[in-house]
Parts: sequence; structure tokens; C-alpha cells
Amino acid sequence: REMFSRYCETSFGREAFRRRFGFFPIMIQGMIHQNAPSHSTPHPSTTMGLLCDFFIAHRHEIDPALVASGPKPPTPTLQGKGIDNIKIATLTCILLNVDLNDDNAVSARIPNPEFTAGDEGPWVFPVPPTVTQHLAALNPSARKTVLDRWAQTEECRLDHWVAADYTDWFNALCDLAATAVTSNSSLWVWLSL
Repeated sequence: REMFSRYCETSFGREAFRRRFGFFPIMIQGMIHQNAPSHSTPHPSTTMGLLCDFFIAHRHEIDPALVASGPKPPTPTLQGKGIDNIKIATLTCILLNVDLNDDNAVSARIPNPEFTAGDEGPWVFPVPPTVTQHLAALNPSARKTVLDRWAQTEECRLDHWVAADYTDWFNALCDLAATAVTSNSSLWVWLSL
């Protein structure tokens, strides 16, 4: 994380990077504030109080109210407090068999926000269709393998993840992706500080 943050800051400048990609404050604050407890992930996490909801919607269904306050019922939603855009990028790399040691490959897969309520968020990011399809297609054995690899990434280890504690949550994420695929919808991520 530290190396990636330095790369972002030296290559672009903190503010220019934030304006361009819309997520630099999340990464930096997530690395600095490691002591806030998590209440909606299946296991207590040391990640700051970053709110994250994975949800299913068609692009035209995402309105300013959803962006500002997050998805509401009946929108199919899965909470994932403590899941940030870096963790999403590492999961993407695992699903697409991309080398996690290649910082450029990981940073290229950090989702860019398509909707925002302002400079300080909240933000709504699309989950790439190929990632949604990969999640939807995972059988139980593959789900365990992917989750085990994800839990071993630096970002997850720093947050004290234990794969077994996230099994139900990850299965729910894969099921949500399957619902998105079968309903011909998209999987999105809503993030808020």
C-alpha cells in the first residue's frame, strides 16, 4: 500500500490524482486510520469506517438519491464495510489471473467512479462485467480458492482478514453477481467515508 500511495503521489500529485480518479482520499485515509472497528463485515476489521455496498442496478436506475445515500430496498444489496477500491482491484486481479505483484496491473484495475455526490463522495463504481461473470461462475471449490488468495493479499492481511470469517459474505457476493448476470443487470459498488 505504502509503495502504491507513494507512486500515486509522486506520479500525479495527491490532488491531481484525486481529481482524475476520484479515490485517492479513500486509499490514503484507509491506510492512515487503521483503528476504526467494522460492524457490517462478518469479521471485525481494522479498516477505517469506510461504508461499502455492492448492489445490482441498471445504469439508468442510479439517481442522485442513490449516489448520496446508498442503495435502498428493494435494490438487491450486500454490505461490505471495510471493502475499499484497492481490495476490489486485488480481487479483480485474482479473478482475471493478473500478477498481484505488478503494481501497475493492480492500479490499472482500481475502479473509477461513474457517479459521485461530490469531491468527498460518496462514489459509485461499476464492477466490470467480466469480473461479475467470473464471480457468478465460481463453483464452491473455486470460491474457496479465490477467497483464500484474496485474504492473503497485503491489503487484506493488514486488515487481519481470515478467509474462513468471510466465507458466507463472499458466497453472498458471488450469489449477488449471479443474480446480476441472470437478470441482465450490472453489479455496482457504492463507497462512502
